[in-house]
Amino acid sequence: MVKAKIILSILLILLMFAAVFAFTGLRAMKVHPLNGDDDDDDNGGDDHNGGNNETERIEDHDDNEHMDYREDDKEIKIITDDNKIEFSKEKPKFKYRYYLPTNTTNEELKISLKYKSDKVVEFVDANNNGMVNKGEILFSVELEDLTWMITKNITYVPNTTTLSSIEIHYYVNTSDIAMEIVFYVSKNTTIVDGGADKVKIDFIVYSWPWKSNNSYLALLAEVEAGVESTEYMGIKNATLKADEVGVLIGVGGKAIVEYSFSKKVIVDGAEREVINSYWKHYKYENETEEDEVEVEVEIDSVVIFPRFSKYLYYDPRVGVEDDPGDVSTLIKLFQQRPIVNGTLVAAGVIAGLLLIVVAIALGRRNREE
Repeated sequence: MVKAKIILSILLILLMFAAVFAFTGLRAMKVHPLNGDDDDDDNGGDDHNGGNNETERIEDHDDNEHMDYREDDKEIKIITDDNKIEFSKEKPKFKYRYYLPTNTTNEELKISLKYKSDKVVEFVDANNNGMVNKGEILFSVELEDLTWMITKNITYVPNTTTLSSIEIHYYVNTSDIAMEIVFYVSKNTTIVDGGADKVKIDFIVYSWPWKSNNSYLALLAEVEAGVESTEYMGIKNATLKADEVGVLIGVGGKAIVEYSFSKKVIVDGAEREVINSYWKHYKYENETEEDEVEVEVEIDSVVIFPRFSKYLYYDPRVGVEDDPGDVSTLIKLFQQRPIVNGTLVAAGVIAGLLLIVVAIALGRRNREE
């Protein structure tokens, strides 16, 4: 009898570990990165439908990569070998499409992204949790409601007509608010890590009408991602560098979708740590058709900054990493803590088997008594 009790206790402990493991895997699949909380609201961005009034095409004759510049009355467009980025000429937002045929088959990898700087919020962190909660907001500005002035700066390779980089500047300057959002696309990886496959975003505030001496400023942004891939690996939040965290979408051995946040911010000329960065809203849907997985992800990100008196400067990035060496490094992050259904299935099978064994043991014990 004592031996049976010991065996039963061991089985119950193993069952508990299996259940915890399965629950942890489920949370990993849902992904709550950077201390974020989940919300089912659907706050996706809107679209611009570009016209056909385009300027002269500028070819880059580099054998490895080219960038074309086009413009119509609604959008500024950058086109490379494998992507197309369309910047709105009204508000600080853009659409991004990435396309990569595989080398071995006729199958394709398709990625679509949308980014929009949504809202700037001043709030008092009354409960000291480093997050924007209901009842704490003192003042907020919907960036869609502002009237933006837009300029662009195009850089060419010296002594050529080859496009090297483009900057889209969005300015707003009212009686009490002055801010700027800049989108960069560049072949020069010292300017934009990842080259022309990523968009570097500068968020700069020069003037803000503070409502309290104890408040903070937060930037809310929206990212939507759509993926069609035969090698989908999952979603993961990870530390990308010592001073950078991000959200990764594994879409195969050739490319990774990356939305990265720096842990650093420039405040009045000095480098400081951000107060916090997290997801306010996260929505994930996937559908498998034959061997291809279609995934849609919506993310509302929040970055909270230290107070400033002169200016604030912050620079996240969003895009696709397709450099073979960097992709290999990022894939290892998925392998360290895989977010795959197989892990959950295995944990579920183990838990089920242990339940059966426990039930049998309990039945035998009852019969013996």
